[in-house]
Amino acid sequence: EIKEYTKVMEDFGIKTTIFQSNDTRALRKILTKLPDDIDAIWLPTDPTWLTPEKFYHINNTGIKKSIPTLSNSTYLAQAGAMLSVSSNHESIGVLGAEIVNQLVQGAESLHEQTHFTQETFVTLNRETQKSIGLEFEPFMFDFIHQQIEK
Repeated sequence: EIKEYTKVMEDFGIKTTIFQSNDTRALRKILTKLPDDIDAIWLPTDPTWLTPEKFYHINNTGIKKSIPTLSNSTYLAQAGAMLSVSSNHESIGVLGAEIVNQLVQGAESLHEQTHFTQETFVTLNRETQKSIGLEFEPFMFDFIHQQIEK
């Protein structure tokens, strides 16, 4: 999963570096030592790891250092992350229907299968974008489904 995210970011010309921590104290230590050449902070998808406290520290560090915080959750973009790329609701519904259909057709287990939604939903927090001084080319807004301005 991390390799997929790294590839997507590289496709957009954004350099990524992976940092890992087990607790908030270790995370705060990592955040104080971020290299100057970091282009973005990509939040992990694990909701058991990413607590409101950790999000607060990560996002505030990003804003202070003018580094965009990227996520896979529209809710995190609403909370201050600059950008989220998530599955759109219609695509999730279609995937759910396909899985239910497989079960109805007699599939005994779907645990070994990998299911992906086919379409994404991109949310941009314009307030955060402006506060870190990041400019977008006008054509890039064609790929954004929702813009948040408070």
